Amino acid sequence: MVATRIDGAPSASLPPQPGGLASLPEAESAHSRSGAQATAARYATAIGGEGMFNPSARHALVQSIAHPLYEKTLQDRFDKGFTTEFNGSLGLDLTGQPAAGELFVSRTTPVSTSVTSYADTEATVDVRCTGVLSRTGHNPIALSSKFTMTLRLMWTDGEWRLRETDQHNE
Repeated sequence: MVATRIDGAPSASLPPQPGGLASLPEAESAHSRSGAQATAARYATAIGGEGMFNPSARHALVQSIAHPLYEKTLQDRFDKGFTTEFNGSLGLDLTGQPAAGELFVSRTTPVSTSVTSYADTEATVDVRCTGVLSRTGHNPIALSSKFTMTLRLMWTDGEWRLRETDQHNE
């Protein structure tokens, strides 16, 4: 399987992504249904990146997207899912890096979004996604999936922030 960027360039030419929001294009974060949808799609992409496999990058990401009241809960939940044992099962070290000379890719691409509830200060958005998880090397892996992330957002300090997220495989 060969992945390509939207512009057609091979993914091998992409620098490793830290998995944070800085690696994503800016999205509308308007206080509206469409702003909530754009934010949810952006957050889903970040949550599905390589940065989630690195504790420091994961913590920075959660701090940048979580509503302050729910940051610790989200952090604990993600830390329980992205363990050193899980990294090891994928051939990654405790910082989410593959062995020297290998390449690891984790990408989540939003396919569609739908707002399932919307109020002035809260929104719930379903983001249907495709995902790719791949590592080259001695025992290569290549997995793809379709799933839906449900993101519960809260409007605070002029932006949508993550309260909770669930994922359901399709």
